[in-house]
Amino acid sequence: DNAQSQAYSANSRVDRKAIKQGRLYLYSAPNEQCQTKAFIINNDNIVIHSSYDGYDNITYTNPKTNKEFTGWVKHEGIESIESN
Repeated sequence: DNAQSQAYSANSRVDRKAIKQGRLYLYSAPNEQCQTKAFIINNDNIVIHSSYDGYDNITYTNPKTNKEFTGWVKHEGIESIESN
């Protein structure tokens, strides 16, 4: 799929939202074998930094703790945030 193969420039910022019901796990690398214990949930806001092989490199900031997490998530678990 060409959309999944699209790579964002290193300087771009793409705001997205997690849409997968339940947990969308973070990966330490864009590979099925690199799943971590960290996850985001439906409606969490994220920023995409780059994409590779069906995965997006993202940053998520916990709104309660302000702690920032960076990792890879599967592309099909996210969608664009609509502008008003």
